[in-house]
Amino acid sequence: MPDPSTTLLGTESTLALIRMLRIVFLLLLTITTICMMALPLPKAKKTKLSPLFAIATTLSLIAILAYQATWQLAGFRHHAFMAFMRRHNPRPDAAEKQVKRGTIYDINGVKLASSIDNDPNQRLYPLGPAAAHVVGYAHPFYGLAGVERAANASLTGAALTTRREREQFGRNLLARTEAEGLYQALTIDARLQQHAYDLLANRPGAVVAITPKGAIRVLVSSPSFDPTNPIPSGKDQARMLNRALQGRYPPGSTFKIAIALMAAAQRLAPTYDCPAQGFYAAPHTSPIRDSTYWEYKRRNETWAGYGRLGLADAFARSSNVYFAQLGLACGAERFNIMAEAAHINERIPIFSSSDSTISSAAGNLKQLAPKQRAAIAQHAIGQGTLLMTPLHVAMLTAAVAAKGELWQPYLNARSEPLLMNRLATPAAAATVAALMRQTVTSGTGRNANIPDFEVCGKTGTAEVSGSPDHAWFTCFVPYHNPQLIITVIIEHGGFGATSALPVARDLLQQAIQLGLVTNPSHSTP
Repeated sequence: MPDPSTTLLGTESTLALIRMLRIVFLLLLTITTICMMALPLPKAKKTKLSPLFAIATTLSLIAILAYQATWQLAGFRHHAFMAFMRRHNPRPDAAEKQVKRGTIYDINGVKLASSIDNDPNQRLYPLGPAAAHVVGYAHPFYGLAGVERAANASLTGAALTTRREREQFGRNLLARTEAEGLYQALTIDARLQQHAYDLLANRPGAVVAITPKGAIRVLVSSPSFDPTNPIPSGKDQARMLNRALQGRYPPGSTFKIAIALMAAAQRLAPTYDCPAQGFYAAPHTSPIRDSTYWEYKRRNETWAGYGRLGLADAFARSSNVYFAQLGLACGAERFNIMAEAAHINERIPIFSSSDSTISSAAGNLKQLAPKQRAAIAQHAIGQGTLLMTPLHVAMLTAAVAAKGELWQPYLNARSEPLLMNRLATPAAAATVAALMRQTVTSGTGRNANIPDFEVCGKTGTAEVSGSPDHAWFTCFVPYHNPQLIITVIIEHGGFGATSALPVARDLLQQAIQLGLVTNPSHSTP
């Protein structure tokens, strides 16, 4: 049986020697040409060739040799050429042998994307649609998307940014026909990612799960697409939208977390009347009412209102009437400060490389003036012109879990946690964490309560003109030693407590079963 390392030209060591001789030959040819240029030109009595012509000819030769050398030694760096070869080369394996694309793994070493040995033009995506928006695709006709695009230079061995990439590039220079890309490890947990996708059951929406210091464990958008055959046609093109990062929605009552942080910073905890007829923020405007009012009205019943409420009860019951008044008490300046500190109006990068960056869309919380009372009141209940992505809502929740610190969300497992800024003082964050805990023990988030685990959460029901409401639920667990934040939105899902909350609870239960969240009795408050 022949040695598997033997080729038509000899052993692998022989091929390495041939490649080295090729490099030496090119170097000697270049040096010789330069030396010839340095020598004085002989006097030519009967020639009409000028020295400038000879120099120009020599420089042209050097340029041609240098250009040829780049293709001989580092042709795998030319992505457009490689893509062309993969599309049109009658022997596609010949082009792909030059670059074996790196594998993408989850945080536990589970493959999220890999190349097929006997068909190098194809990529395998074990999670399929469940991870399509985050992993993306590398397709010979449709191109690149997601991490496949953002990490393309590293995956093809062409990147030169880090020492690891430069070392791999050097190895590829000496093994041109067998070049390999580097693997890419993500912070995603494939088990949670798949389960979150299954829980959405093809309903339009998104799930984001992160750690308090920003490691992204789940980034799901639904409905999704097949990464091996992307770019659906017609109405199915909406499947390409990454709702977790690019979807912009009114956050509804989940934004009351931000209002509570603003109030705690000013040591505001007033008591307000919350009648059934609602609250008028300004003359000639419609009243802001609680959702309970509309529930009673649909049943042709009369609701008496909540009466007088303090901050804790108003947060647990998610009273719009109370928070409209509290938002006005906090003032326009506090809204503007919160918008900047929470980076609501900014694109949030989650993965960066020498090729490109994966970022969220920017939210929308415009500068407010004190005279805009109606706008302030609407923003205080997560409505009006206020828009946020699911990632932004998850970051806001994570800041409460991290004692007021806002950490950069990240997807690259090699990244280190990065503190963006402080959103609130530890005391203010502790106040809001207690409010979120009470919401789960005795408020609108009661169905999220898991025995022996201290879930802290906030429901949200965001009104959409002419359509059913969006359903939100955002939470962290456990109360005293937060380990995981989960944010869920279901488009037009109705009440957050009945639509989005069950998804978060079931995903949280799986995280507990997998040991990703520990029992609070085993942790230190």
